[in-house]
Order: sequence, then C-alpha cells, then structure tokens
Amino acid sequence: MKVKAKVGPKGQVVIPKELREEFKIAPGDEVMFDAKENAILIYPRVDPKKFVDELLSIVKHKKKAPAKIDWDELYYSQFEEHP
Repeated sequence: MKVKAKVGPKGQVVIPKELREEFKIAPGDEVMFDAKENAILIYPRVDPKKFVDELLSIVKHKKKAPAKIDWDELYYSQFEEHP
C-alpha cells in the first residue's frame, strides 16, 4: 500500500491512519527507522514485555513448548519483508 504524506516544518510526518491501524501503532508507541538503498523504512518497535507475553500465551495453549525457538524468525515474521 502506497500512501502520500507531507513533511512538516520540523521534519515530522504523520503515519496515515490506514497504516497505523494495520500495524497497530498507537499514540506513544515507538517506531524504528532504517535506510535501505533509496528508501526509508519505518518499523513498529516491539515492546519486549508484550512480545514475551504473546509468545508465552502461544506456548501456554500447546501441550509442550517447542524444542527450539528461532527468535529471529519469530520476531521478523511480523514483517512482510525482512530487514
């Protein structure tokens, strides 16, 4: 999804509502910026406590925990494209 936004006088950009909703970005949340070639990527910052709580809720509903957890894959699986 491509969405246009204007840069304000202090370099600020408002994240369009559609994207905030899709990525569950709320006021006060942090985002991370990354530069790749000719693009600026913005990632929602994952709160470590929330991440662990969600992971534990997934594991809790299984009979036993997985033998090995690929933490990178689990983290990056929320993004369409890995950074």
